[in-house]
Amino acid sequence: MAKNIIVSNRLPIQLTKVDNSFRFTPTSGGLATGMNSVHQGQESLWIGWPGIDDDEAP
Repeated sequence: MAKNIIVSNRLPIQLTKVDNSFRFTPTSGGLATGMNSVHQGQESLWIGWPGIDDDEAP
């Protein structure tokens, strides 16, 4: 079976640092809304930026 690989500048989630933990929030609009059905409809991998700088990442 084929696998979809989606590469974009944003992901369908946004990662936010809250105190000493991280919060995952779904993004809305544009690309995230349009590609989400493709991403969830079959085996796929979505590569992109989670909305946080690497010095804040876990």
